[in-house]
Amino acid sequence: MTRGGSLYQFKLMPTFNLKPIILWSVLIFFSLLSTIACKNDDDDGGMPIAPACDSTLTPIVFVHGFLASGDTYAAQFQRFESNDYCTGRLFAFDWNTLGTQDAAVQQLNVFIDNVLASTGSTKVNLVGHSAGGGLGYNYLSDASRAAKVGLYAHLGSGPQPGPAGPNGSVPTLNVWSDGDKVVQGNNIPGATNVQLPNLDHYQVATGTATFEALFKFFNADQLPATTDIKPDDNVVLEGRVVTLGENAPKAALRLLSMHSTPPPEIANQLPPMPFSPPTPMAIGALARPKATYYEFLCELQLQVIAPSTIIGNLSRAIISSFIFALSLLLLPWQGFCLQAYPKMTTRV
Repeated sequence: MTRGGSLYQFKLMPTFNLKPIILWSVLIFFSLLSTIACKNDDDDGGMPIAPACDSTLTPIVFVHGFLASGDTYAAQFQRFESNDYCTGRLFAFDWNTLGTQDAAVQQLNVFIDNVLASTGSTKVNLVGHSAGGGLGYNYLSDASRAAKVGLYAHLGSGPQPGPAGPNGSVPTLNVWSDGDKVVQGNNIPGATNVQLPNLDHYQVATGTATFEALFKFFNADQLPATTDIKPDDNVVLEGRVVTLGENAPKAALRLLSMHSTPPPEIANQLPPMPFSPPTPMAIGALARPKATYYEFLCELQLQVIAPSTIIGNLSRAIISSFIFALSLLLLPWQGFCLQAYPKMTTRV
C-alpha cells in the first residue's frame, strides 16, 4: 500500500511459539499507523497544490486598434493568467477596422452580451487600444450599454474631454506615452491618467508597465504578484487566420509538421503531418508538447471577380492599397498569409 511516497508492506509470518495475541496486536498497531498516514495525505495532498485561478474576477474584454487583431493582447492575457485570472475570463474582440463604427458598436454589444451570459457576470471591464479606444467611447456613450461595463481602460488612444460613459459615469484609466508617434495622447480630466515614457504606439498596448496599470485599476489598486509570464506545462494551440484590417476568416489553416529542434530554414524539411481543424479558418484546443516548433500552411481562398465588379470597386481597392502601405510604415509587422511565402513557423 502506498500513500504520500511511503510504502507499508504487510506479510504474515509463521508464528512459531509466539502467542497469537501478540501478532494481532502488532498488525493492528501498524494498521492504525497506516490509517493515520493515509488520512494525513488526504488532508494535505502530500505535496503543495498550485492555487486554482479565481473565477470570481470580473471578465475583461479587450478591443484592438486599427489594422490590428486580437493577438495584440496575447502577452497581456498570459500576464493576467499568471496572476490568477482564469482563461475563461479574458476575451479579445476582433472587429472590422475598415468598416463603420456603428456596425462595430453593435457587434461589440452582442459580444459583451455573450461574455456576460457565458461567465454569469453582471459586468465586464473593457479595454480599448488606439482606434479601439474610440470604439470604446462610442460604445459607452449609451447608458444601457454603459451599464454592462464596470471599468474602462483607454490605451494609446485620442484625448477625450472626460471619462467614458454618459456624463463620465464609467471610471476610466487613460494610459499614454510621449514616445507614441502615431497617437498624440494626453491626460483626460477626471480619469486615472498614467503617462509612460518612451513607449511606441504598440508598446502602450503590450508593455509590462501597461499591464501593471491595468491590473491595479481593475483590482482596487492592488499590485500584481508578478509581471512575468509564468511557463505553462500544458500547451494548447488555438487560433485562426484572418484578413488584415477586416479580421474576416477567409483563409484555411493546416498544421503541416512539428520539429523538436528549429528547422534550418523556413521550409518544410520534414514529411508533412496533415491536420484538419474544426473549421476551415481555425485551429482549436490542440494539446501539444513544449519546446517544439510547429509549421503551418495558410491557404488563401481566392475569387474570380467580374470586370464590372472590378471597375465598381476600383476606388476601394486604391484606398485599401494606400492603407496597407501605410500600415507597413507605421505599425509592427503582423502575421498574415502571402502566396509567395505561405508557410509560417512558430514555437511554443
